[in-house]
Amino acid sequence: MKIAIIVDDLNSDRRRYCFWEERLSSLSGLEVELVSLSHQKTEQKFFNIYYYDIIIFNWDTINNDVMFNSDRNQTIVKNSQEHFTHFVREGGILIMENQARYWHPVQDAYDSLLSGQVTVPKRILLENEEPSLAATARINKQHKNHPLIHNLPSVLHSAYLHVPNFDWFPPGTVGSRTLQGLHPTKIYSGAFQRWNAEWLPLLYTDDGKHPIMLVKTDGLGLWVVSTMYLASSNIIVLIENLIKTKNNLPAIRQYHTRYRRVRVAHALRAIAALIVVVIAVYTVLTLHIITLDIPFSNSLGGNIIISLLITFLLWILSRLFNFILSSLRLAFNK
Repeated sequence: MKIAIIVDDLNSDRRRYCFWEERLSSLSGLEVELVSLSHQKTEQKFFNIYYYDIIIFNWDTINNDVMFNSDRNQTIVKNSQEHFTHFVREGGILIMENQARYWHPVQDAYDSLLSGQVTVPKRILLENEEPSLAATARINKQHKNHPLIHNLPSVLHSAYLHVPNFDWFPPGTVGSRTLQGLHPTKIYSGAFQRWNAEWLPLLYTDDGKHPIMLVKTDGLGLWVVSTMYLASSNIIVLIENLIKTKNNLPAIRQYHTRYRRVRVAHALRAIAALIVVVIAVYTVLTLHIITLDIPFSNSLGGNIIISLLITFLLWILSRLFNFILSSLRLAFNK
């Protein structure tokens, strides 16, 4: 298994720390290489992505940070988007960790490969603004049988191994604001706001409201994008599942194909419910049911009964609306 990890710089004293080296060193049968895209271009060398089975973008590698050449890396990735897409469609696995500035995910990093497909919240620069983060995350129970998460517990916990003051950055390269927002035991920082229907949300924030890992099959391969710090949070089973994805691709493709049929069923269910509501309303109006005289409507008991009937009808309409809304959400993976 050949794995390329995209990092800032090949010199360890000049790059943000790469936790993937530690995580993958304990796994056998792997050929791991660190790759600096900016170094490749400086040396006028072609990065042959087709040599590898898995490509991993280390955290913030393409976040447009000038200090670490991430601006140049992002430009290179944008210009090579076709190659990366073809790599996945030919059976490759592409994994992208959180790409953030001041620990808030940045849209342009994800757009460099997946323009218009996934959306992170627009950042509002406020003095006391805090990103959404936690040391725990949750699996999406709707997809608990997905091959990437089928053997994970419902709640994931960070197993960060280093001391709190461990240097994620080379000394003197970032300001105090960045260091204050580090929170090294976090699993994620920020979450996705919107995503296209072909993406399946597998992992969610600690409160279960927003996805932090999305996956999509494409041709013979797989895209994995996240707002997670996959390697530093050290969730061993998840890391092993990601690395073994190449062997599980047939099962993953089968799951996604089967779920596409499930989505169609949910969409048809929503349409059927809407048709029932329309027919019911049309029948009521056609038969003038709402204009009929109701017995005892001028008495206290009659008014109480009418009130209960109206409440019951509103409850039914509310349940129908929620049913339709739930079906549409499932149809579009929301």
